[in-house]
Amino acid sequence: MAIVNSNNNGNTNRIILNEEIQQQGNRNREEQIFKILFVGEPAVGKTSLLNRFIYSLFFENYTPNQKILFFLKTINYSGRVYYLQFWDIFGTARTGVMTRVFYSDSVGAFVVCDVTRPETIEAAIAWRTDLINKNVLSSDLPIILLANKWDKLKGGAANAMINKMNLMLQKGFTKWFPTSACDLKTNKLSEALNELFKQIINIRQYNL
Repeated sequence: MAIVNSNNNGNTNRIILNEEIQQQGNRNREEQIFKILFVGEPAVGKTSLLNRFIYSLFFENYTPNQKILFFLKTINYSGRVYYLQFWDIFGTARTGVMTRVFYSDSVGAFVVCDVTRPETIEAAIAWRTDLINKNVLSSDLPIILLANKWDKLKGGAANAMINKMNLMLQKGFTKWFPTSACDLKTNKLSEALNELFKQIINIRQYNL
């Protein structure tokens, strides 16, 4: 059963400010807000993935952002409304002083790497460590690795990367998924979001 999908209707998927989400979340005790982080090195494709998932858009030429972007996805599950509040953290944030503030109150995270740039895969480990060290919920924080730009891999390169991603699970990532903002056949972001949502639900002991 798909929990999250990329259908676009009305204002459900629009970019929205944190304050407005909090106001919406207070309207009904059956509503829950889940703050989910998207982190990774510059130009790995975090914003492009979210634009594809939330708005079904892909921009060929995109300048890496130097700020935090907010995206919202609303879902209904087991009689409860969930607001998935995505924080797209700019790629240079890890070396700054504000990351502890950015990470606060998050219940799950995606670390994005670019499979065509090996240094971003190694950096993904540092991002996970940073999340654990600076998040007060670190002991229960599910973190999934997104192997982005998977469509760029051909033949044996894809098989080798599968092995490498499986080894990355030994570094503490709960799971990994191949993703691509420009090729829907290799984009498993919806499946990754479903998995993270389930992990969050289990950790927070809501009834499935």
